[in-house]
Amino acid sequence: MMKRNQILFSLVIISLIVPVSMVSATSDEPQNSNFSYSFATIRQPGEFEPMQGVLIRYPFGISYNVIKEMAEDVNVVTIVASVSEKNTVQSQYQSQGVDISHCTYLIAPTDTYWTRDYGPWFIINEENVQGIVDFTYNRPRPNDDQIPTKYASNQSIPVYNMPLVTAGGNYMTDGQGIAISTTLVWEENTGYTHEQINQMVNQYLGIDTYHVVPDVNGEYIKHIDCWGK
Repeated sequence: MMKRNQILFSLVIISLIVPVSMVSATSDEPQNSNFSYSFATIRQPGEFEPMQGVLIRYPFGISYNVIKEMAEDVNVVTIVASVSEKNTVQSQYQSQGVDISHCTYLIAPTDTYWTRDYGPWFIINEENVQGIVDFTYNRPRPNDDQIPTKYASNQSIPVYNMPLVTAGGNYMTDGQGIAISTTLVWEENTGYTHEQINQMVNQYLGIDTYHVVPDVNGEYIKHIDCWGK
Protein backbone atom coordinates (compact mmCIF):
# COMPACT_ATOMS: atom_id res chain seq x y z
CA MET A 1 0.00 0.00 0.00
CA MET A 2 1.36 3.38 -0.96
CA LYS A 3 2.05 5.81 1.84
CA ARG A 4 -0.54 8.57 2.26
CA ASN A 5 2.03 11.36 1.94
CA GLN A 6 2.97 10.15 -1.54
CA ILE A 7 -0.66 10.54 -2.61
CA LEU A 8 -0.91 13.99 -1.03
CA PHE A 9 2.29 15.13 -2.76
CA SER A 10 0.90 13.98 -6.09
CA LEU A 11 -2.15 16.23 -5.68
CA VAL A 12 -0.08 19.16 -6.96
CA ILE A 13 -0.12 17.64 -10.46
CA ILE A 14 -3.59 16.12 -10.65
CA SER A 15 -7.00 17.70 -10.80
CA LEU A 16 -9.94 16.39 -8.77
CA ILE A 17 -13.09 15.96 -10.84
CA VAL A 18 -16.58 14.50 -10.96
CA PRO A 19 -16.66 12.70 -14.34
CA VAL A 20 -19.48 10.70 -15.91
CA SER A 21 -17.99 9.45 -19.18
CA MET A 22 -15.24 10.56 -21.52
CA VAL A 23 -14.96 10.88 -25.30
CA SER A 24 -12.83 12.76 -27.80
CA ALA A 25 -12.60 16.53 -27.42
CA THR A 26 -13.14 17.11 -31.12
CA SER A 27 -16.80 18.08 -30.77
CA ASP A 28 -18.01 21.67 -30.98
CA GLU A 29 -16.99 23.92 -28.12
CA PRO A 30 -19.80 24.83 -25.71
CA GLN A 31 -21.27 28.26 -25.73
CA ASN A 32 -20.29 30.13 -22.62
CA SER A 33 -23.21 30.33 -20.25
CA ASN A 34 -24.45 33.28 -18.27
CA PHE A 35 -25.33 32.73 -14.66
CA SER A 36 -29.01 32.05 -14.18
CA TYR A 37 -31.17 31.79 -11.10
CA SER A 38 -30.63 28.03 -11.17
CA PHE A 39 -27.09 28.75 -9.96
CA ALA A 40 -28.07 31.54 -7.59
CA THR A 41 -26.88 29.48 -4.61
CA ILE A 42 -23.65 27.70 -5.42
CA ARG A 43 -20.96 25.82 -3.59
CA GLN A 44 -17.51 24.73 -4.62
CA PRO A 45 -16.48 21.38 -3.12
CA GLY A 46 -13.34 21.18 -1.01
CA GLU A 47 -10.53 18.99 -2.33
CA PHE A 48 -10.77 16.77 0.77
CA GLU A 49 -14.39 15.79 0.03
CA PRO A 50 -15.25 12.41 -1.52
CA MET A 51 -14.53 12.50 -5.24
CA GLN A 52 -15.52 10.46 -8.26
CA GLY A 53 -12.40 10.95 -10.30
CA VAL A 54 -9.06 12.55 -11.02
CA LEU A 55 -7.76 14.21 -14.17
CA ILE A 56 -4.18 13.49 -15.25
CA ARG A 57 -2.24 14.03 -18.47
CA TYR A 58 0.07 11.82 -20.53
CA PRO A 59 3.11 11.97 -20.60
CA PHE A 60 2.84 11.76 -16.84
CA GLY A 61 4.41 13.63 -13.95
CA ILE A 62 3.46 10.90 -11.47
CA SER A 63 4.33 7.23 -11.15
CA TYR A 64 2.25 4.29 -12.32
CA ASN A 65 2.06 3.18 -8.69
CA VAL A 66 0.14 6.36 -7.86
CA ILE A 67 -2.15 5.89 -10.86
CA LYS A 68 -2.73 2.26 -9.93
CA GLU A 69 -3.71 3.19 -6.39
CA MET A 70 -6.04 5.97 -7.51
CA ALA A 71 -7.77 3.63 -9.97
CA GLU A 72 -8.62 1.29 -7.10
CA ASP A 73 -11.07 3.86 -5.75
CA VAL A 74 -12.00 6.43 -8.40
CA ASN A 75 -12.22 6.99 -12.14
CA VAL A 76 -8.89 8.06 -13.63
CA VAL A 77 -9.41 10.38 -16.61
CA THR A 78 -6.27 10.65 -18.72
CA ILE A 79 -5.78 13.46 -21.23
CA VAL A 80 -4.09 12.13 -24.36
CA ALA A 81 -3.22 13.88 -27.62
CA SER A 82 -4.59 11.24 -30.01
CA VAL A 83 -6.25 7.85 -30.34
CA SER A 84 -2.81 6.36 -30.92
CA GLU A 85 -1.57 7.85 -27.66
CA LYS A 86 -4.67 6.56 -25.90
CA ASN A 87 -3.87 3.03 -27.09
CA THR A 88 -0.29 3.41 -25.85
CA VAL A 89 -1.47 4.51 -22.40
CA GLN A 90 -4.05 1.72 -22.24
CA SER A 91 -1.34 -0.83 -22.97
CA GLN A 92 0.95 0.65 -20.34
CA TYR A 93 -1.85 0.66 -17.77
CA GLN A 94 -2.49 -3.02 -18.40
CA SER A 95 1.19 -3.92 -18.09
CA GLN A 96 1.44 -1.94 -14.84
CA GLY A 97 -1.62 -3.60 -13.29
CA VAL A 98 -3.85 -0.51 -13.39
CA ASP A 99 -7.58 -1.31 -13.23
CA ILE A 100 -8.56 -0.16 -16.73
CA SER A 101 -12.26 -0.53 -15.93
CA HIS A 102 -11.80 2.69 -13.94
CA CYS A 103 -9.91 4.49 -16.73
CA THR A 104 -11.37 6.83 -19.33
CA TYR A 105 -9.80 9.34 -21.69
CA LEU A 106 -10.09 12.89 -22.96
CA ILE A 107 -8.48 13.35 -26.37
CA ALA A 108 -7.16 16.90 -26.50
CA PRO A 109 -3.81 18.67 -26.99
CA THR A 110 -1.99 19.92 -23.89
CA ASP A 111 1.21 21.78 -23.12
CA THR A 112 2.11 20.36 -19.69
CA TYR A 113 0.98 17.82 -17.10
CA TRP A 114 -0.03 20.40 -14.45
CA THR A 115 -3.76 19.58 -14.46
CA ARG A 116 -3.98 20.79 -10.87
CA ASP A 117 -3.24 24.28 -12.20
CA TYR A 118 -5.33 24.37 -15.39
CA GLY A 119 -8.06 21.78 -14.82
CA PRO A 120 -11.79 22.57 -14.43
CA TRP A 121 -13.22 24.05 -11.24
CA PHE A 122 -16.57 22.54 -10.28
CA ILE A 123 -19.51 24.30 -8.69
CA ILE A 124 -22.74 22.71 -7.46
CA ASN A 125 -26.06 24.41 -6.80
CA GLU A 126 -28.69 23.60 -4.18
CA GLU A 127 -30.27 21.07 -6.56
CA ASN A 128 -26.93 19.26 -6.96
CA VAL A 129 -26.57 20.46 -10.56
CA GLN A 130 -22.95 20.74 -11.66
CA GLY A 131 -21.30 23.62 -13.46
CA ILE A 132 -17.71 24.36 -14.42
CA VAL A 133 -15.97 27.69 -13.86
CA ASP A 134 -13.23 28.46 -16.37
CA PHE A 135 -10.64 31.03 -15.27
CA THR A 136 -7.79 32.36 -17.40
CA TYR A 137 -4.75 30.17 -16.79
CA ASN A 138 -1.82 32.29 -15.67
CA ARG A 139 0.71 30.66 -17.99
CA PRO A 140 1.27 31.14 -21.76
CA ARG A 141 0.00 27.63 -22.48
CA PRO A 142 -3.05 27.93 -24.74
CA ASN A 143 -3.75 24.20 -25.02
CA ASP A 144 -3.77 23.77 -21.25
CA ASP A 145 -6.05 26.78 -20.92
CA GLN A 146 -8.65 25.10 -23.16
CA ILE A 147 -9.01 21.93 -21.11
CA PRO A 148 -11.88 23.11 -18.84
CA THR A 149 -14.09 24.00 -21.81
CA LYS A 150 -13.19 20.82 -23.68
CA TYR A 151 -14.03 18.73 -20.64
CA ALA A 152 -17.29 20.64 -20.11
CA SER A 153 -18.26 20.21 -23.75
CA ASN A 154 -17.85 16.45 -23.67
CA GLN A 155 -19.67 16.12 -20.38
CA SER A 156 -22.51 18.49 -21.38
CA ILE A 157 -21.82 20.57 -18.28
CA PRO A 158 -22.46 24.33 -18.45
CA VAL A 159 -19.27 26.37 -18.32
CA TYR A 160 -18.93 29.91 -16.95
CA ASN A 161 -16.00 32.14 -17.88
CA MET A 162 -14.64 33.92 -14.81
CA PRO A 163 -12.43 36.88 -15.87
CA LEU A 164 -9.75 36.13 -13.29
CA VAL A 165 -6.15 35.20 -14.10
CA THR A 166 -5.01 32.49 -11.71
CA ALA A 167 -4.05 28.83 -11.32
CA GLY A 168 -5.56 25.95 -9.41
CA GLY A 169 -2.40 25.61 -7.36
CA ASN A 170 -2.98 29.04 -5.87
CA TYR A 171 -6.50 28.39 -4.69
CA MET A 172 -7.94 26.27 -1.90
CA THR A 173 -11.42 26.17 -0.39
CA ASP A 174 -13.04 24.48 2.58
CA GLY A 175 -16.20 23.78 0.57
CA GLN A 176 -18.21 26.01 2.89
CA GLY A 177 -17.67 29.44 1.34
CA ILE A 178 -14.12 30.15 2.56
CA ALA A 179 -11.11 30.18 0.23
CA ILE A 180 -7.47 31.22 0.36
CA SER A 181 -4.78 32.26 -2.14
CA THR A 182 -1.44 34.02 -1.92
CA THR A 183 -1.03 37.64 -3.01
CA LEU A 184 -0.05 36.32 -6.44
CA VAL A 185 -3.74 36.57 -7.34
CA TRP A 186 -3.59 40.33 -6.76
CA GLU A 187 -0.34 40.67 -8.72
CA GLU A 188 -1.83 38.88 -11.73
CA ASN A 189 -5.07 40.88 -11.75
CA THR A 190 -4.00 44.49 -11.39
CA GLY A 191 -6.94 45.60 -13.51
CA TYR A 192 -9.28 44.74 -10.64
CA THR A 193 -9.47 46.10 -7.12
CA HIS A 194 -9.26 43.68 -4.23
CA GLU A 195 -12.97 44.20 -3.61
CA GLN A 196 -13.78 43.40 -7.24
CA ILE A 197 -11.81 40.17 -6.98
CA ASN A 198 -13.72 39.28 -3.82
CA GLN A 199 -17.00 39.95 -5.63
CA MET A 200 -15.87 37.82 -8.56
CA VAL A 201 -15.09 34.73 -6.49
CA ASN A 202 -18.35 35.22 -4.63
CA GLN A 203 -20.41 35.40 -7.81
CA TYR A 204 -18.74 32.54 -9.66
CA LEU A 205 -17.61 30.26 -6.83
CA GLY A 206 -19.90 31.04 -3.91
CA ILE A 207 -16.98 32.27 -1.78
CA ASP A 208 -18.09 34.56 1.05
CA THR A 209 -14.69 34.91 2.74
CA TYR A 210 -11.59 35.11 0.55
CA HIS A 211 -8.28 35.17 2.41
CA VAL A 212 -5.33 36.52 0.42
CA VAL A 213 -2.05 36.05 2.27
CA PRO A 214 1.69 36.55 1.64
CA ASP A 215 3.61 33.56 0.34
CA VAL A 216 5.46 32.22 3.37
CA ASN A 217 8.10 30.56 1.21
CA GLY A 218 8.95 33.76 -0.62
CA GLU A 219 10.25 31.80 -3.59
CA TYR A 220 9.31 29.66 -6.55
CA ILE A 221 5.73 30.18 -7.85
CA LYS A 222 3.84 31.57 -4.82
CA HIS A 223 1.17 28.87 -4.94
CA ILE A 224 -0.82 28.23 -1.79
CA ASP A 225 -0.69 24.46 -2.37
CA CYS A 226 3.10 24.52 -1.94
CA TRP A 227 2.63 24.93 1.81
CA GLY A 228 -1.02 25.31 2.83
CA LYS A 229 -3.25 22.40 3.78
